[in-house]
Amino acid sequence: MIRPKRPVFPHARLLAALAVIVPGTMSLARAQGEFELRLLRPSITVSGIGVQRADFTDVDSDYQSANGTLFAMIPLGGVRLRPDRRVIAWQPMLTMGAGATSQSFEVIDREPRLYTGLLNGSVLFASSKPNLHYISVGASFAEDEETVNDLELRVSAFYLGSYQKSPTFTFLYGGAYTFIYGRGLPLPALGLIWKPSDHLTLYGLVPFAWTLSQRFNEHLRLNYVLWASGQQFGFQNDGLFPVADDKVYERVREQHLGVELEWRPGRDFMILTQVGIATARRMAFTPIESGSDNLLDEAIDPAPYAKLAFRVLLGKSLTDELAGKVQDADTP
Repeated sequence: MIRPKRPVFPHARLLAALAVIVPGTMSLARAQGEFELRLLRPSITVSGIGVQRADFTDVDSDYQSANGTLFAMIPLGGVRLRPDRRVIAWQPMLTMGAGATSQSFEVIDREPRLYTGLLNGSVLFASSKPNLHYISVGASFAEDEETVNDLELRVSAFYLGSYQKSPTFTFLYGGAYTFIYGRGLPLPALGLIWKPSDHLTLYGLVPFAWTLSQRFNEHLRLNYVLWASGQQFGFQNDGLFPVADDKVYERVREQHLGVELEWRPGRDFMILTQVGIATARRMAFTPIESGSDNLLDEAIDPAPYAKLAFRVLLGKSLTDELAGKVQDADTP
């Protein structure tokens, strides 16, 4: 009878935290760049979010937005197990997403509809430590309804690794090319997963998102969340701004502080309801070709938001397969 020295992965939140930054347009969990923490397992998620109308801080106008998205992590075959190798397991996946955002503001004479898309090839693998590593590379876009027919493809790239210090503490590290702050930036990712008790887990990544999760039972959790979102959209000028550019960039960013009720009525189905405050909000319009300063750069007052998401899990995750391998090895 073979008995491993310790379980391969002592807590499922490791997979959750590894999904913080599917690159560039993790905006697929929200078209403006949400960074959800439970999307790494093969799954399909449909979500919607609305932010209440609020005033621009220094301009006599107000702003309101709403968004709907579809996001999918599709397994390309099953988990490949290689227990005698340095990489003991790996799973290829296809990351896909699409989103639509409607905006309403009087500072320009339009109510634009904005679209995002993402297509990445991704690989999750486990080393013999054991630790997890996640690599995702592909392309994304973010355009308004006038420019989407001539869209600009952008690089989407992300790496995240884990280092398990103890059964209750894991370090996270990596980096991504992301638009979370309203422009394309290569950003480092540093974080942790800490489980001080069976009912509490703290996990997240700087500078993206943090969650304190309180577990009541196998069906119900309450999550206290802090997360950033942002995006850079192509935006048709149409003479709105006094520059020769036919197309400009719309840059948006904001922070969210909220409470989320996570209900799992079945093993592979989740309903997530979140309410909170959107703050540190800003919108700017920037020329692309002429190289002049921002055409508009204004702060937006804080406002309440509400979000609803439905998630269906697909098949077994890599950690499920590894756990089964350990259980088989432990059976006489």
